[in-house]
Amino acid sequence: MVWGLGQRRRQVYEHLCQFLRVGFERLGWPLRLGQEPYPSHAPINCFARATVADLVLPSGEKVIGSAQAWQGDRVLQQGSIVLTPDPDLWQQVFGSVPHCQSLPPLERVQTTLLEAFEAQWQVRLTPEPFSDREWQEVYTLLNLSGGFSA
Repeated sequence: MVWGLGQRRRQVYEHLCQFLRVGFERLGWPLRLGQEPYPSHAPINCFARATVADLVLPSGEKVIGSAQAWQGDRVLQQGSIVLTPDPDLWQQVFGSVPHCQSLPPLERVQTTLLEAFEAQWQVRLTPEPFSDREWQEVYTLLNLSGGFSA
């Protein structure tokens, strides 16, 4: 069977997200893949609507939003997870209240996702803080892109 580009990308997305699904399942949050195509006039709040690039609870509530950039056979995937949104700030920015349930403590979420990632990819990761040099590179890149500076 020959897979079209869209099918191949969906398959890669599903594979890359598997550790997230396993990790969140362990946390009591069974996630599934979103179903809707990305709307042409999407709301400013990307968590207001779940699409095929998202992981959602059985209720349809979006928990993780992702995007991919492809160059040839290489892919870069980034994602955002709503962990503990500040209700007042959320209201100010998006004009609504956050609808995500509360997750377990952040440290447990990090540990669980790290373990799921290591099991899926059969690697051992050692989280380390950024060095002073790495932070300087971040600030330099932010300044070049017009972002925030420290």
